[in-house]
Amino acid sequence: QEFIYYKSRYMQACQAAGIPMAPTIYAFHSDRSPQKLLGEIKARGWKQFCLKLSFSAFSLGFAIHTVEEAEKDPMILKEYFEEHEGYPEFICQELITGFKNNWETRCFFWNAEFQYAICNKAAVVSESGEEIISAGKTTQAPQPTEFIEAARKIGKAALATLPKQYNRHGAEIGPILFRTDIGCSDGEIHDKDFTWKAGEKTFFLNELEYGGTNYFTRHVPFDNIPLWGEHYFKKAVEVMTKGAPAPDSLALALPVEVAEPAAPVAEPEAPAVESTPKAAKTPAKAKVDKTPGATPKVVKTPGSAKAAKTPKSAAKTPKSAKAKTPGSAKAAKTPK
Repeated sequence: QEFIYYKSRYMQACQAAGIPMAPTIYAFHSDRSPQKLLGEIKARGWKQFCLKLSFSAFSLGFAIHTVEEAEKDPMILKEYFEEHEGYPEFICQELITGFKNNWETRCFFWNAEFQYAICNKAAVVSESGEEIISAGKTTQAPQPTEFIEAARKIGKAALATLPKQYNRHGAEIGPILFRTDIGCSDGEIHDKDFTWKAGEKTFFLNELEYGGTNYFTRHVPFDNIPLWGEHYFKKAVEVMTKGAPAPDSLALALPVEVAEPAAPVAEPEAPAVESTPKAAKTPAKAKVDKTPGATPKVVKTPGSAKAAKTPKSAAKTPKSAKAKTPGSAKAAKTPK
């Protein structure tokens, strides 16, 4: 991303790769001044120049001046430097007059593959002061085949200079949306090191734009939102999964145990309420048969819980029993 936002980085990479670009001077924040920049412009032989900002878009910070007016009024550059003090670098280029006469062709690429192109003349350089667009609609000017073919070729070469990018699995991920803006020069170039000829079309890379750019959705003759939506969805999947280790084949062969559903938690039982114990019944008194000579027996009273045991005193007959007078407390046993 910063490779694009810092215009000097991709511009220098493209220049090293032999991709045609307009004469350019880089004014870096750490070593720039109005006087130094004007001196470099004059040394290159330029008559007109334009200024651009890195980390900018929509022509913000774009300015056009002649060398003559900048020399007469030093405040022109001084005020520009003060107003844009916070920007890390200025891009200064010789003004290419061909922008007024020719289309700037903007090619859209995904994974470095061409998608579509639009041609336009920006409002800041068009003679009418309004933007003119050719994107393929019948109500627009026809798209120039020569411009689109040249732009596709230069754009493809420019994308080859991009740094490689990889996901967390180490797999290379292709570039997302890039827009290559290709200009055409057919006027006089004053730079002492350039040999572009007036009257001949020279196509060159003007700028590279990253994903957050103008997609010209309302100008193209088709609905491009589903196109980009599908691209970004697939790219997200690619970033997350490409090169990921395959699942363990042995683990896949083993049966999968399905956990039993957890039993519902029983509600706690209410504490038992102890009932008041009933009063114990008084055991019935044993009745003794007092008939003389009869063996004492315990008679069970109906309703009693348990039969009363025979009293020990009544269970055994004394070895020597003396006859007692009838009516005494204990009856004497009949002698054997």
